[in-house]
Amino acid sequence: MGVHSGRRPLGVTWRLLASLLIVLVSAGLPWLFAAASGPPIQRVARLTLTFARPPAFLKILRHNLLILTAEALGALTFGVMTMVVLASVSYGTARIVLDATNRGMPPSIAILSLLPHGVFEIVAYLAGGVVGLSTWSAFPHLTVDRIALKHTIVENAVHMTLSVFLLVLAAYIESHWTARIFMAVVPRTVLPGLTR
Repeated sequence: MGVHSGRRPLGVTWRLLASLLIVLVSAGLPWLFAAASGPPIQRVARLTLTFARPPAFLKILRHNLLILTAEALGALTFGVMTMVVLASVSYGTARIVLDATNRGMPPSIAILSLLPHGVFEIVAYLAGGVVGLSTWSAFPHLTVDRIALKHTIVENAVHMTLSVFLLVLAAYIESHWTARIFMAVVPRTVLPGLTR
């Protein structure tokens, strides 16, 4: 068997675009379902937010690292598990925003409540998607260009290292700063029931 004995793995750009597409489509589904089912039955005019006890750093980090690990292990299923994990995380996050808007919170404020740490999580999960989809193009041939495979392994190691760093940063921000930033930025006039 020669050095170039199979297909080249799908490029990073295409894997990143595929991950992004999965995230965007999954995030749009709750809004699509909500539009199809009509307005919520009950809408609360005043929303009370309490950030008295933010989640613990290690609890958040463990949760996020489990998601990243599941994404990466998706490479063993030729990216199928990776796509499921990406879609479920994106769909779940969109449901949180939608539920908050149904209870009276403006969508922009609902997104802002997730944004300080969410930016880093999104980038980390997209990088995890790049890793998980790295074997996608080998299916169903089960053979890959050996040189390209070695290059992909090095790329995946870099992406995983970056993702772990970003998730540590995101967990720290979520456990220590997200609530403070939100409370400082959102005026009382926007959310009359806001507890400071």
